[in-house]
Amino acid sequence: MSPIVSRLIVVGIGLLGSSIGLAAKKRGLAETVIGIDHCQETLDVARRRGAVDLVLMEPDILSEIDDGLTIVCTPVGAIVGNISRMAALNDRLLFSDVGSTKENICRELERRKFRFIGAHPIAGSEKNGPEFGNADLFQGRLTILTPTASSRSADVERLQLFWESLGSQVVRMEPERHDKVLAKTSHLPHAVAAALSLLLTETERPFCGTGFTDTTRIAAGPPTIWTDIFFENRRPLLAALEEFGHRLDALKAALQNGDTTTIAHFLESAQKNVCTADRP
Repeated sequence: MSPIVSRLIVVGIGLLGSSIGLAAKKRGLAETVIGIDHCQETLDVARRRGAVDLVLMEPDILSEIDDGLTIVCTPVGAIVGNISRMAALNDRLLFSDVGSTKENICRELERRKFRFIGAHPIAGSEKNGPEFGNADLFQGRLTILTPTASSRSADVERLQLFWESLGSQVVRMEPERHDKVLAKTSHLPHAVAAALSLLLTETERPFCGTGFTDTTRIAAGPPTIWTDIFFENRRPLLAALEEFGHRLDALKAALQNGDTTTIAHFLESAQKNVCTADRP
């Protein structure tokens, strides 16, 4: 493929950041991939694996770049601050992110009139760090773009082309709707997995089967990252938790009443609505 940008700047070289670098380099989407991270060990691993061409601990070089796309892959609570500092160095750059919350970030950066378009690839795992980066992580996966009324149409098209070139299927969504949907499809499952994990005592752990381990696997994600996500999206997450609680209350009532018909309907309805790899 032909390069889409001259310089691709990736800030935060964990699983997603390193995967973006590897995918862009594999497909020739940027002339140079620059990695910025505060951890020297992380930068060394990313460079050794070929995820980036140049590594930096500070973004000072951004002031010299005329054509660049900067993707911030830090925890969501740090995205606004990071982009604000970098935009002060160079407001000609197009900024984006990979955060799993959007409303607060998009509205604050729109208020500050920065050249920013939110993005959220629905890809990743409980693992973190550049050693887990994968050039095909985004292949066939969904990426959500969340442009606002002030977004430049040319920037939106360019960012969509970038993610499509990484192999993603791209959809556009308003930031508020994104957060309501992801509260149910991502943030609530993590909260439930964590709550299930907390139910166990040490003496009960040896009796975990594949059902329990599969259901709670995502609770192994980095707590600092998920604390930010829960806090940033707390209102939609609270609404999702309340709705989920109503479902459990209905099951609890059916069990208390010996109502096997309602229990069977509960399980049958859930079975029909299960998301699988081949049926979203």
